[in-house]
Amino acid sequence: MFNNINIFELLKKEGLLEKIKLYPSNETIDDPYKQSKVSNFLNPITVDGLVRQVSFGSVQWRHYGTIPQDSLEIMLEGNRWTNLLLIAEKIEVRGNFYKPFRNESGTKYIQRPEYVIAIITR
Repeated sequence: MFNNINIFELLKKEGLLEKIKLYPSNETIDDPYKQSKVSNFLNPITVDGLVRQVSFGSVQWRHYGTIPQDSLEIMLEGNRWTNLLLIAEKIEVRGNFYKPFRNESGTKYIQRPEYVIAIITR
C-alpha cells in the first residue's frame, strides 16, 4: 500500500549530502615498558552523508549527555558504516577535523535500519 521512500535518494537529488572522510587508525605499542601507544592513521574512506549542527533541543530530547560546543551530527546511509565509525579516530567535514564523541560507554551513535547517526566533536 505504501511505497518505501529512500531518504538518501531525495537528499542526493536536492544536493544536501556532503563528502565526509573517515580516518580509521590502528594502535601500536611504541615502548612495552612505558606502555606508550602510537596511533597510525590509515587512508581515509570517503562517504556521502548529511551533516547537521547539534542543537540544544536535540541533545535534551535524545539524551546524549554532555556534548561539547561546536559538535556536529552526521547521518550515513545504511548500517555498513557502523563498524567504521567505531574504529575511526579522525573525521574530516568541510575541511575541519573532528573526532567521534565517546564517553565511558563508547562511541555515541544511533543505529536505525536505514541509517546511522553519530555525534562528532572538535
